[in-house]
Amino acid sequence: MSVEYRLAPEHRLPAASDDAIEATHFIKNIEVWFKEYADYSSCYVMGQSDGGNIAYHAGLRSAHFDDIEPLKIKGLIYFTAQVLVGLLGQSLNLYRSMMILLYH
Repeated sequence: MSVEYRLAPEHRLPAASDDAIEATHFIKNIEVWFKEYADYSSCYVMGQSDGGNIAYHAGLRSAHFDDIEPLKIKGLIYFTAQVLVGLLGQSLNLYRSMMILLYH
């Protein structure tokens, strides 16, 4: 599931994280078809760039403080892109991802 979040400066922090957390509560109350095809016992929260920061904070908050049963967030996947500039002024994009496990 992809979550669209409110952007700054029109919406101050923590509006974006609140939107992501609201999405986890929406999933737990969603209609039957989603429950039939999704594995609620093995969920991961992922984000890229700004979304990675939002996913990190929303995932930790949801996993430790909010009642999101039957969802079980097992980890966070933070996907980043780093840009290196070569000697000739050419840019090279290097992509890497980092997974943070919350539960074993």
